[in-house]
Amino acid sequence: MKSMKKTMLKQAVLLLLAILMLTTTSCNQRVQERPNEYNLDKTTEVVTSKTFQRSSSEAIKIVQDFVKESGLRSSLVATDAIVDYVLNTGSLRTTLGEQGVEAVDTVLYIVNIQGEKGFSVIAGDKRLPDILITSSSGNLFKNEEIDDNSGFAVFLSRLPSFYVSELERFEKDPNRRREDFEHEKEFEPDAPAPNVPERKIEYSEWKTVNSIGPLVPVQWEQSLPFNNEAPLIDGQRALAGCVSIAAAQLTAYHNYPSYYNGISLDWNLLTRYPSYWQYQGTDRSKFEEQVSKYLREIGNTLQNSWGVSATGAWTKDIVLMLKSMGYSNPSSLTDYEEGALINSLAHLRPAIMEGYSEKYTYKKGWWIFKKTHTGYREGHAWLVDGYITQERTRKVINRETNETISENRETRLLVHCNWGWGGYRDGYFYPGVFESYNSVNLRSTGVNESTPGYFKYMIKNIVNVYK
Repeated sequence: MKSMKKTMLKQAVLLLLAILMLTTTSCNQRVQERPNEYNLDKTTEVVTSKTFQRSSSEAIKIVQDFVKESGLRSSLVATDAIVDYVLNTGSLRTTLGEQGVEAVDTVLYIVNIQGEKGFSVIAGDKRLPDILITSSSGNLFKNEEIDDNSGFAVFLSRLPSFYVSELERFEKDPNRRREDFEHEKEFEPDAPAPNVPERKIEYSEWKTVNSIGPLVPVQWEQSLPFNNEAPLIDGQRALAGCVSIAAAQLTAYHNYPSYYNGISLDWNLLTRYPSYWQYQGTDRSKFEEQVSKYLREIGNTLQNSWGVSATGAWTKDIVLMLKSMGYSNPSSLTDYEEGALINSLAHLRPAIMEGYSEKYTYKKGWWIFKKTHTGYREGHAWLVDGYITQERTRKVINRETNETISENRETRLLVHCNWGWGGYRDGYFYPGVFESYNSVNLRSTGVNESTPGYFKYMIKNIVNVYK
């Protein structure tokens, strides 16, 4: 049985974050080397903190350093950054204080780069990994409605439970770094100070040790011209479907098959440009014809449930379809596991992901032998097609003697998501947010678990697909 402290912690944090979460909608789905040589000599001394709170200037510096080291876009000047805040509430602070858990003032920082040149979401709480999201295009605002980009909504909807699990992990960890947080004393205030040398913490700069992808060369989406061959419903074309787009983009990476259900596929043409809008003249016409017919055939094979606002399909059926196309190893649809995903990407094999917002039960069988089963619906499918691994060293140093007391290496991992909406908000995301064990019931917070866009359930993937 979970302790009262753990339960109240979950309820308090989730109440805050459920209110602060961006409004989301979902794509209806019936429903997974060798490091480079680098120099870690350059270090930055970190003054021992009195709080878990990260400042806005620290958030900007984190984004600047990542941009500089990753090379994903041009360097960032601090004056180009516009910072938005996701703030804490007094009631949450009181509740957490009663449980002996310190609350921070700012839960998240949203760092937008002027001119729609990208955005990052940085944790305001130092007990969490620093970079949660970073994208090199567009901006993000906390009060906007997230529409037509349900894969992105999958990630946002899981941030509350991720935050809870990280706080709980920190509270339980006997090896947590007390040196980093001066307010956590090892002894009573009135007791004699132990003979412990005064310490300082030094971190090296983050260095990229491995980078894969993004592997998928295209940024396709569900609307025109990709749905030009989709059924007409009341005079409107149905959407191509997120499952179909994920499957089609995966085959675009492999440039296979050459023919499908009587359609000849010119992959040199189809993958010439990432965006449809880059095509001109006859190339555009040929592209439109091939890609729309291909997506209609994929939709037929997957038995799409066509709709003008949402087109659904079973993600698990992608496996059978890929086998029928001639792929020798499409794995089954399995529970998400970070190690399996990274292994697939390390072998240059993009993965298909899915998430759900609603769980329901139904009975199947005959008479008294009927059994209750669980099903899931209201979901989305997308691709993960790359990752970045960075490392830095952390040293604990005696201030008096300058001797190193301890030293260890830290790792930062971000995975690249292609949401299947024409590149919109594609970027790098902290993969721990997708871990299935982070699912938490929000019912006590007033958020209905069937709310569209709340992807609580069943993060799964199809990994290690190859010809």
